[in-house]
Formats: sequence, C-alpha cells, structure tokens
Amino acid sequence: MGKCNACMEPVLVVADGFRILPPPQPGPVDAAIPEPMQSDLREAKKCLAVSASNAAVVMARRALQVAAVQLGAPQGEKLGTKSSG
Repeated sequence: MGKCNACMEPVLVVADGFRILPPPQPGPVDAAIPEPMQSDLREAKKCLAVSASNAAVVMARRALQVAAVQLGAPQGEKLGTKSSG
C-alpha cells in the first residue's frame, strides 16, 4: 500500500513498483495557460497516462497550433508548413 503523490489517495503497489493500482492520473495543467489550450493539454496528459502516445502528440500539437494562432499566426495554414513567397 502507498499514497498517490498527486491526489494523496491510497494505491496498491505491485511487484516493487512496476505496477500501481489504480494507475496514476496526470497532474493539473497550469492555470496560467488560457483556454482552449488548457483543455487540449489536459487531454494530452490523459492520453499519456493510458499509454496512448500518438493521441497525446496530436493533442499537444493542437494546443501548440491554438497558441500560434492566438499569437498572430495566420489561421488556416498548417503548423510546420512554409508559406510560398
């Protein structure tokens, strides 16, 4: 038996820490990050918590694209593409 560092609830540690039941949940996203980036980052952290790394990358990229648009990047262009000109 142990205590979760994030939620302080009891957990069962199996096989010298190789498995924890229930699985650890992700920590909170910094409140200074504006919406909708915050919700995208929360979802990315949830994906990582269940080993869905491809989904986590997609959500993190989506949060980055929202940040770029909020900072003045042209909407409609894909992240990482160069404009012709």
